[in-house]
Amino acid sequence: MESYPLSQAGKLILINSVLIASIAHILSVFLLPTTIANKVDAMVSRFFWAKPSGKGIAWRRKEFLHMPKGAGGLGLRSVTVHNRALLMKKVWCIHRNSKLLVSQVFASHSLHSTSHFSMLHSLKGQSSWGARSLNQAERTLTDNYAWKIGSNSTLWAGQNRWVNGQIPIFRDRIKLRTAAAVTVGSLILPNQQGWNIPRITSLFTTETIGAIRGLELPSLATQCDLPYWPHTASGQYTTKSGYYLLSRQIDICAYTSSKFEIFSDFMGIVHHA
Repeated sequence: MESYPLSQAGKLILINSVLIASIAHILSVFLLPTTIANKVDAMVSRFFWAKPSGKGIAWRRKEFLHMPKGAGGLGLRSVTVHNRALLMKKVWCIHRNSKLLVSQVFASHSLHSTSHFSMLHSLKGQSSWGARSLNQAERTLTDNYAWKIGSNSTLWAGQNRWVNGQIPIFRDRIKLRTAAAVTVGSLILPNQQGWNIPRITSLFTTETIGAIRGLELPSLATQCDLPYWPHTASGQYTTKSGYYLLSRQIDICAYTSSKFEIFSDFMGIVHHA
């Protein structure tokens, strides 16, 4: 297909709405190997910059092209990032609907001891590539989950994101062993009468104390810990929000890597001076 009849705006629509959308089913089931995904992204990028006279010049880094428009990019979908965002959507559905066939095949135990959501089976030596893809997506998804606490919560206070989508900060004098043993349920008075303020004050920083006291306590004695997605207003995972999160993480990694390379070059110059 020749590229000259299309403007770059037209190419952007063609890539997102046709080229990438045509392989969405595969991307939502299997994690593409990095080499293949990078080659596809490179082909798409060449097509985007191509001109009738030749290959054209890439005026901006691919990270800028793939960044969502809301973040200042062009919104050109990266196959690598879109692949992971779609897999996370699949895992989100598995966690919340145990009646799905894919849930009955791949899911086994509860996401948490006080949660009714299903987790995927642990990997075995002969696990399929599809199972491995879903497990990798699940790790990314659960690492970014936030929690609405339930009655008698068994969430670990220093490991789970339960304070407005963040992990609370302990005081400097608190030992790691002590912090690791604190559960959210131990910070609540019996019968949901309120927060155990003396205990909270002794464990957390001043800013964290204020955030905890502002949290809503469970209204029902049987209410379970509820995971939600903190990157949308509804608390529901969307592919768009997952893509934005992953693209930001990749952008930060690329920025850090470039800074490290500059520092290494500088040290090399100093060493040979």
